[in-house]
Amino acid sequence: MSVNAKLIIGWLIIVAGLAVIGVAISTSFQYFTAKAEFPQVFKQPAVQTAATASGQANSNNLSPEQAQQVMQNQIQQSVGQAVGGLLPEGGLTKLLNIVVWVIFATFLVFAGAKLSGVGIKLLVAK
Repeated sequence: MSVNAKLIIGWLIIVAGLAVIGVAISTSFQYFTAKAEFPQVFKQPAVQTAATASGQANSNNLSPEQAQQVMQNQIQQSVGQAVGGLLPEGGLTKLLNIVVWVIFATFLVFAGAKLSGVGIKLLVAK
């Protein structure tokens, strides 16, 4: 490969790597300044309705396994309500989406740096 071709390809690869880094930083800036919404990798699950009262009201006719299942459902609902009072609505999914974006942006910056490194090696190679 001629020297001019190596120089041109090297510079193109460096510019491509810097562009990847620039896009990752620019997009992150948009997200963290609330000018754009974070990508929705995780979504808020639909709210489950409580078990019907008619199914729980007649607990005298339940088998021990069914009574245990009813108790487990009531405990799960109570714990779910207690945890729901601690976290804002959709707070956990928003936090997970932010963490996923940070991991992906870190990958993009790392990949852009490696790409630029390959371009620099092409420029320095004789």
